[in-house]
Amino acid sequence: MLQFVDIIRDPIHGYIQITALEEHLINTPFFQRLRLIKQTPGASWVYPGANHTRFEHSLGVMHLAGKLATKILHEDPYWGEELSLSQQQKMIQKTRLAGMFHDIGHGPFSHVFEEFLSDLNAEINHEDIGEVIIDKKVGPLLTAFDGWDDSDVEQIKNWLRGREYGLGSIITESINVDTLDYLVRDAHHTGTIEYGWVDMNRIVDNTEIVRLSDEEMEDLSANGVVVLRSSDRKAFENIILAINERAIIAVESFFISRLEMYKAVYYHRTVRAIECGLVKGMKEIADDIPGLCLFKEAQNVNNIFGTNASNLDSFLHLNDYVVLAEMLKRNCAELEKILNRKQRRMALEKLEDVTSNEFAEYARRLSRRQSLEEEIRRKLVEGGIESDVILD
Repeated sequence: MLQFVDIIRDPIHGYIQITALEEHLINTPFFQRLRLIKQTPGASWVYPGANHTRFEHSLGVMHLAGKLATKILHEDPYWGEELSLSQQQKMIQKTRLAGMFHDIGHGPFSHVFEEFLSDLNAEINHEDIGEVIIDKKVGPLLTAFDGWDDSDVEQIKNWLRGREYGLGSIITESINVDTLDYLVRDAHHTGTIEYGWVDMNRIVDNTEIVRLSDEEMEDLSANGVVVLRSSDRKAFENIILAINERAIIAVESFFISRLEMYKAVYYHRTVRAIECGLVKGMKEIADDIPGLCLFKEAQNVNNIFGTNASNLDSFLHLNDYVVLAEMLKRNCAELEKILNRKQRRMALEKLEDVTSNEFAEYARRLSRRQSLEEEIRRKLVEGGIESDVILD
């Protein structure tokens, strides 16, 4: 068992226990900064209770990751033979830390910041930035503790980026502790619990490890299904996460809840209108905030953080309140529209059947989206209508 030194009261999980190592890392400026970044920034203007932050979500993911890692390690018939008790405890602690730091790279307004980066044509996301923070800020603190070294830092980064499959993959799999926490947490704070409720305990209690031979792994990769050919699986090194069929109803509910939350909350038309306004507002004031203007010229994470250590400190100074304060100071037109409840209204919602490649062409290529917006705007002008156009 891990040795816990304190507890945190959480509205979703009840009491979250923390270790001395976790307490030390929680009480750092770069982690406390997450208190100042809303989890659902656009939704908070539509659902007034949605003022929760990345801070409590990260603690929730840490808690679920530890709970699931403990369950898997204790029930797997082989890990008890392969790992000593202290090694098992360290593996659980490492998985909890991966959960704790999975969102450490978020900028102001969470995923809205990534839309801002996309509009600048910067090929960077919060996972790229998070890896830099773990490497340069978390790593030195973690390796100062007895029994921890650079290989542990690398494994946490590799788990979070999907470069290494293992126990930490419970944070990044299609059904993962990150999504389990944010669905229920977002539903709780927006008051849409009817849409986002998920039986987390049923899914966690029925998640297990399956060891596959190389041949079975090839079958799974090629066909999506696999037939286990041997009862003795101790020698097999390919490890995958699986959910027992006893939890099939909970799994179905998980996917339905995710769909309903996207429709009711994340892609609500007013939520998206406000988030589009926040993106334009950040572009309007980017030159006046060092942490934002970093991304105007450099196109990838190495250009920004590779050589200049002060750039990371400038980024870590960013949060929702810093950006909002500058918008207010500058009388930002986009923020004024939001404050006066005159944000953009949806003019047309049209469903189209598109391939994944066609969606990627629109969603990931700024030039393509801008050309479509300009084409629509031009046709409106020809019809005597002057209007700003945003495709979302």
